[in-house]
Amino acid sequence: MNPWDWLDKQHVMTIATTGSAGPWAAAVYFARDERRFLFVSSSRSRHALDLARDARCAATVNGDAPDWTSIRGVQIAGRARVLVGDAADAARAIYFRRFADMLDNADPEIRDALARIGYFELVPERMLFIDNSNGLGYRESIL
Repeated sequence: MNPWDWLDKQHVMTIATTGSAGPWAAAVYFARDERRFLFVSSSRSRHALDLARDARCAATVNGDAPDWTSIRGVQIAGRARVLVGDAADAARAIYFRRFADMLDNADPEIRDALARIGYFELVPERMLFIDNSNGLGYRESIL
């Protein structure tokens, strides 16, 4: 299975940060632009505040798995930052395109919030694809 094709079928990424209050993890919807992962968050969220202090983070994308051998996922280590100006506008366009079906039926309040919220990018420095259908603990470096 091509890890990039698999990623394009997923929607939720868990981002993990460390800050003055210790480690933290949060699930976010993501859109992928080549090898960048785009996500939204409030600038006041704990992980956004952590990233403002230290851009290093980790993330996972996992599919649902009814048994051990069907576990698939991606482990990511990299750096994330809030986007501003034209970069934020470009990310917003990619994000809206990715979730167009969901947003078409969304409450206008959600669409308005997504127009005002912070857009972030996670740039991976290392990525591993986990696919237990190839054997328990199978990992493949994809970046």
